[in-house]
Order: sequence, then structure tokens, then C-alpha cells
Amino acid sequence: MGRRYRVVGCALLAMALGAGVAHAAQWDYVRKYTMPRHIKAIDFYDSKHGILVGNRAAVGRTADGGLTWITGGLNAALPPEKKNSTFLDVFTLDAQHAWIVGENAVLFETNDGGEVWTLVPTPARDVLNGVWFVDPDHGWIGGDGGLIFRTTDGGVTWEQLNTRMNNSVRGFFFTDTLNGSAVGDGGTILSTEDGGNRWRDMKSPSAMSLKTVQYIGDSGWVIGGNGAVVVSSDGGQTWEEGASNVPNSNGMPEPIWGMHFVDEQRGAASAEFGVVLLTTDGGRNWEPVDPRPTLNRLNDIEWLNSTTLLAVGEFGTIVRSTDSGATWDSVWSNPDLFSISFADANNGWAVGTGGTVLHTVDGGATWEREPIAVPFQLFGVSAVSASSAFIIGDNRTFFERTGGAWEPIQNPRSETGGEARIESDDGAELALATYAVDFAPSGKVGWTVGDLAKAIRTGDGGQHWASRTGNVQMATINTLYGVAAVDDDNVFAVGAAGTIVYSGDSGETWTEAAKPDDVYEELRAASFTPDMQHGWVVGYGGTILAWADGAFVKQTNAYSSDLYGVEAVSATEAWAAGAGGALLHTTDGGVTWLREKSPTGLAFRSIASNGAGVPHAVGQWGIVVAYQ
Repeated sequence: MGRRYRVVGCALLAMALGAGVAHAAQWDYVRKYTMPRHIKAIDFYDSKHGILVGNRAAVGRTADGGLTWITGGLNAALPPEKKNSTFLDVFTLDAQHAWIVGENAVLFETNDGGEVWTLVPTPARDVLNGVWFVDPDHGWIGGDGGLIFRTTDGGVTWEQLNTRMNNSVRGFFFTDTLNGSAVGDGGTILSTEDGGNRWRDMKSPSAMSLKTVQYIGDSGWVIGGNGAVVVSSDGGQTWEEGASNVPNSNGMPEPIWGMHFVDEQRGAASAEFGVVLLTTDGGRNWEPVDPRPTLNRLNDIEWLNSTTLLAVGEFGTIVRSTDSGATWDSVWSNPDLFSISFADANNGWAVGTGGTVLHTVDGGATWEREPIAVPFQLFGVSAVSASSAFIIGDNRTFFERTGGAWEPIQNPRSETGGEARIESDDGAELALATYAVDFAPSGKVGWTVGDLAKAIRTGDGGQHWASRTGNVQMATINTLYGVAAVDDDNVFAVGAAGTIVYSGDSGETWTEAAKPDDVYEELRAASFTPDMQHGWVVGYGGTILAWADGAFVKQTNAYSSDLYGVEAVSATEAWAAGAGGALLHTTDGGVTWLREKSPTGLAFRSIASNGAGVPHAVGQWGIVVAYQ
């Protein structure tokens, strides 16, 4: 959290505010998202023009092969009960005609290339997962409960077709008005030769949820959950399993979410944790691309021409390859950010979902991604110096930055290996999920905390770590979400059910800190002045507790938003950040907390000041805002 610079930073901030007659400080974006949070599907009708869809009724159009997008939402066209529906599939027929389906039985159509979309009534009541049209009049939509509907008049009327099953339908492929296939849950592969009046079960060799199907000539392919790949060489009459060779980053083969073949031999598939698979033998054998183009889930993938691929996924991720998938460039990504920490006036890091690590060398004005070999959520970061920092996260993720690169301290479930530098005395080296890390101003003593009151400590700048929290010794078994290393001896940890524990002897003994009896809310973060005379703890329901005379007392806060981050600036000044874009500020020691005007309604997960005294907050969709 950059505490060793807080006194200097506070002085600089006070000078800036005192001299700021001509310009009042305000919160504004440093880094802002431009894409839907989660992109679920894409479809192109030529190498340049395509449409993407995602959550919150999001839709985007491109005319340059996916390099730039015009994005927006269709919420205004939805009735109140269908607002913010997630769009799950899109089908583009030609330059004018396209269709979108999604949650709440939503179906949209456009007849002008996506300039104007019209909501189409259907008999469906639940989720629609897939859509396919062979011409402007003949189309099929399918969804949960084995439902398939057909139109022969461009969507004016719809007929429910009898599939004789209850498994959800996920995808279609039709070659004309009569011949087509549908795939879905439970290994479902259906075939029809009369437009859907009758469907045949094609005896899939997989029992997984199957996502999409494609044919080129007599060759057919289907992909799905648990790395499922099935292949046909006789037009779908018989199917056999292919070898997907999906990596096992999370202990089991990742689901494959999207697939597309450019010819009968070359195909590409997209999967969990940013995995891209390529095949050159008609889908019988697949190999993962290394390095992965992203660590975020990729929901769909498409060949734009014989060499260009585009893949899209969670957190607005768009990645592009122009050499048949060998190498990839990121067009955009906006994963959630959970923590921010500055080492000095210039250097800092922010971390988040999907192994996201952002680095600044100009005090937070600009941020660049740094590679880290882990696909999991990163919950905490602590900057120790301009070149040294520590990151913790899900699945025992624990990394140190040395020599300009991130190396694992302990991460047994990742694919990187790495020597563990953690001694344990209670049978567990590191919590399965660790939520916070913080170093004392000396840079020598640091702490991490996580599940089941687990905490470990280093006294030598991170070279060696040891457990300091047997459950009885800690006086709680609740999960700890925040930690504040005030100095080399004093540390506070906060967590579930109103937990606040304190140690004044480097973790040899722990006590429950005195606080009001009616505090049971989940507490998320703590921050103290270097002299430990003043500090604050924040949590759910707008909870703010102030440290005074060796105990915590409640402070009045007119806002009930959950608070996730807090930054103690001085004895009188502090910041808090949380849900709904909440940015709270006190300059009188917490007697009053005022909500500053926020540039967003998205949740802030962490707040910290750089060495120049400029507070920064980070949160959903990769946003970074600064008070300047």
C-alpha cells in the first residue's frame, strides 16, 4: 500500500488542495473500459464485417476485421422484465440480416446491418442459446428444456418442433431449409432432413454439454464441456471422439466454448483460461497454443480468412492472430481489478481476474500489462520497492517480482511449478484462497491472510515465509480478507462475521480487537497511520470502524453500499471505496464521511495513494480512477 510514503504524500496532497483555488480536485478516469464486460459470441459474414454480443444486452459491430468496434446496448428496446439480459448467440446471414438470442427468450433481428434492431416476439419463455437462418425467411432458435422453434416467414410466426428430449439446445448448423443439426447438453447431437419436423438422435460418444457444431462437406465437428471433441467423416451419420489435449489448469480439462474450421483440415477452438486449440488433421488431434493469448475465458473463435483468427471472451477480451493462430495480439481486455499498491511516486501495480497484472511507472497515469504464468484470480498486491512486489490469489497463488519478472513462491496448482519458500507448522503451507498481502514500511516484514484464518509472515523481505496462525492461537477460524502491517511488530487482520484480530509481537500471539458488539458484517480492509494512533476498517453494508484509544468505534456513514477498500492518509483524513462507485472521504477524522462525485457506478475494490499523495481506486471492468 506504499505506507512508507504516506506522510510525504499527505503533505503534498494538502499543499495541492490548499493551492487549488483555480482547480478543484475531482475523481476521473485513468483507465476506462470500452467493451461489454463478457463477450459471449461473434459472427462474421466476410473477413471485415462482424457482430459481437455479450452481457447487459450488449452488441458491437466491426468493419475492419475486429480491430475497432462500435458498441452499445439494446436495453432501451427491452421490456422492464428483460432489461440487462445476456445475449448468448449471434448469426449474421449477409450484409443486412442478422439475429441475436439470449436470456429471457430474447430475439432481436436487423435488416440494415445492425444500425437498427427490432425485438421479435416468440413463443419461447426461457433462455434461448442458439440461432440459425439459411435465408431471411427460414430460421431456427433453440434453448433450455430441449425447445426448438422454426419460422418460415422471417419470424412473423413460430412453430415449436418436437425433439423428444429435455436437454438444453446450445447450437445449430443448417445447410439449407431441410438439412441440419442441433447439439446440446448430455452429449446431444440431433439431425433432421425435413427442416425439423423429425429429429434423429445421432448417438454421440460424449455425455458432456455440447456447445457448437459445424460441417464442411462430409466432415463434421462438435465441441463441449470437459474438453469434449467429437468428429464425423460421413456427414454426421457416425461420430468418434477426438483428442483435444486440453490443459488441466484447474485440476480437470477445461471446457471448450467455441470452435470454427476454415477448411476440412484446419480448425481452431477456444476454451477456459484463455486456451486456444489448433488442429491440422480434421479435428482428430488438437494442440494448445503456447503462450496463451489471454488468461480470460474465450467464449467464441472465428476464422476471418485463411490466416486471420479472432477470439472473444470474458471481461471484454478480444484477441487476434494473423498467422493462423501461432501468435496473438490483444485488441482489448478489461478484467476486474481487486487490488492496487504503490511503492513510490511513480511505481505501482494493480491485479485482478484471470492473472491480470498492470504496472505503472508514471504514478498511475498509464498502465501496462505484465505477464504472469497463472490463470487464476489475483486478489492482493503489495509493492515493496520500484522493482519488487508480491501478489497473492486463488488456488494458492503466491508470486514475487524480481528482476523484472514474476516468479512463483508457491503455486502447486499452476503449470509453472516453482520452489516453495514457505515453512508450515499447522499442516497447511498456504490457504487455498489468499485475499490480501501487505508489507510494513521497513519492507522486511510482510503478511498474507486468507481462508480459515490462515496467515503467514516473512521477516526477511519475502525470502522465507512461515505460518503464524494455528486456529486456537488466532482466536478465530473465520476467513480473513484484509491485513494491515502497521510496522514490523504490529499487524491487524479483518474478515468474515466482523472479525478483527491483532498481534503486537509479530504474530506470536493474537487477540480479538475491541469493537462494538453489534458488528457482524463482513469486514474487507484495514488501513492505519504509521504511528498506529489512527486507522479505519471498512466492510459490508457501509460499515466504517475507527481505531481510537485501543478500540474500534462505529462511525456514521449515510451510504449503505458495501465498502471494499480504505486508505488512511493522516489523523484526520481517509478514503473509502466500494460498490456502486462509492468514493467516501473524511477530513475530520471520520466525524463526517462525504460521498465524492464518482465517474462510474461500477464497484471499486481497492484504493491507495501513490508517493505523490494522489489517491487511485480500481475495480470492475478494469477501471482505474484518480483524484486530481
